[in-house]
Amino acid sequence: MSLLWLYVGRDNASAVRESEAYAIYTHGVYRGWTLEASGREAAHAAVWDPDPRRHYLAGDPAFAAEAVRRATASSFPIERPVVGMSLPGMPDERVRGSMERFAREVPPVFREA
Repeated sequence: MSLLWLYVGRDNASAVRESEAYAIYTHGVYRGWTLEASGREAAHAAVWDPDPRRHYLAGDPAFAAEAVRRATASSFPIERPVVGMSLPGMPDERVRGSMERFAREVPPVFREA
């Protein structure tokens, strides 16, 4: 099992716009905890800190389906991905909207494949 952070918007641009600040904040918090726990200096943060967009994915339902498909078909496939959709501070109505779009529009893509 692996966690896949995913926000499903109406379209790719709005998905990024609606989730980006929350993803960047969350990534910064986890990065800080990891650096502190590992004893690394802040100067090493640039080396450790990959682009948060690689960890927190945002897009339309077709993008979401492709992200799940890539995760389950990679060289180290994830057999049972856990999709995280609620980032700290994100308003409940955005989280619910993302979850509803995922539930309504992503599974049919897999049924068609």
